[in-house]
Amino acid sequence: ATTSIELPRPRSSFELVRTPALVIEEIRALAKEQTDDQIACTLNSRGHRSGTGKSFTGPRVNHLRFDYGIESYRQRLQRSGWHTLPEIARKIGVHPQTARMYARKGLLHAIRVNGRDLLFKTATVLLPNAQHSSDGE
Repeated sequence: ATTSIELPRPRSSFELVRTPALVIEEIRALAKEQTDDQIACTLNSRGHRSGTGKSFTGPRVNHLRFDYGIESYRQRLQRSGWHTLPEIARKIGVHPQTARMYARKGLLHAIRVNGRDLLFKTATVLLPNAQHSSDGE
């Protein structure tokens, strides 16, 4: 006589190291308001670890976002009308360094999106001598 025992299929090596779906959904939500480095800090402070048990870093978050098709904070802002330094400089008719100086002086609203790059909101151009208006006319 033989006995059959049914066991669940063993998980593949990929499944063993996959970042949990809950963490991926958290990354998806956080990416709307935070950079990859900020997301990594948030996940680490909440005790989350990658599928391999490692703490999160900006590059690790970036890789996961890419793998799961999650839009970055920078991409979301650019899609909603924020501009890079060269774009805003062209739009208001000044040299990029001048646009950067305007941002430092508070004449342009700018935010740092990944530790180094700035994005500028054109609706907040407060320049009396700008060659172009903030609404693109």
